Amino acid sequence: MTRRREVGLELEWSQINAFQKAAQNLNHEAFKKSFQEVVRSGDWNAVEEFIERHPGSAGLKITNLGGTALHLAVQNVYEHIVEKLVAIMSEQELEVRDNNGYIALDYVLRSKNLARYFYSRTLEGDLTPEKRKNGAALCCRAIFTGNLDIALELIERCPSLALVRDVFFDGSPLDQLVCSSFAFPSENRMVFWKRWIYKC
Repeated sequence: MTRRREVGLELEWSQINAFQKAAQNLNHEAFKKSFQEVVRSGDWNAVEEFIERHPGSAGLKITNLGGTALHLAVQNVYEHIVEKLVAIMSEQELEVRDNNGYIALDYVLRSKNLARYFYSRTLEGDLTPEKRKNGAALCCRAIFTGNLDIALELIERCPSLALVRDVFFDGSPLDQLVCSSFAFPSENRMVFWKRWIYKC
């Protein structure tokens, strides 16, 4: 990392820390509720205006579960807001974890478009178990939600994920796949013509 980038990151964090200290002097709960309402409105212009009025607020935990504005936008599947937040948030803000230990990226599987957007911007090294503990959780969640194409893409990018144990799912992505009945269609559940094709 260049010295210039390091200085930039230090400035971003100092802005966030300064804003967090100032926010403590305000009615913090009212501020969080106000920010939540703005994000839930689905209006990017309102979100952008709020963030401009309150620099550093994008990385603050504003939900009861400790999620940021990005967590909230992902959970509400506001793809337009998610994409724009990701473009303006710092690396540290993107890595803020909620009370369950998940970054917003971990919840993107509710929308295939969001998942594709995030995964296309995820560096291969960020998926390795050594760098990112939730890589296996992402893969398990992809399998659990039936997004097998995304799970395959993750495992192709980082093969070691297939066998890494995920605490939340109590097993590895391979275990999750084996336990998923939809992954292996039973011959008995198929209509006649599908059974016939399956046998060929």
